[in-house]
Amino acid sequence: RLACYDRGVAALDTAQKSNELDVADKAAMKEARKGLFGFSLPSLKIFGDEDLGDLDELETTIAGISSGQRGYVFTLPDGARWMQTDKKYMDKPKVGAKIRIEKAALGSYMASINKKPGFRVERVNTQ
Repeated sequence: RLACYDRGVAALDTAQKSNELDVADKAAMKEARKGLFGFSLPSLKIFGDEDLGDLDELETTIAGISSGQRGYVFTLPDGARWMQTDKKYMDKPKVGAKIRIEKAALGSYMASINKKPGFRVERVNTQ
């Protein structure tokens, strides 16, 4: 059994050194899931079967703001961009303001800045 274990460990070590395998801990997997929040992805078990907690909301700060077709576009510190979709009027938010984005009905998302009334948003690509 020890020889079998040694072969397995050697194969694992070789795969990791040749960049064919990446090992991530729970904290890294939670951070990756946080970065994917808002994207519609196929149901893959890329994070394993282990319960990492459902991510139904995201609380962070605004790193950048620009104007979009239907309102503002918010850039978060991790580079994620969220676009306002409901043309709801609001005073221009400030960089550094707290933003909370949460799942809403039928796959939509609602955002709230500094605990003010919410507005609809959707995640957009970083390009």
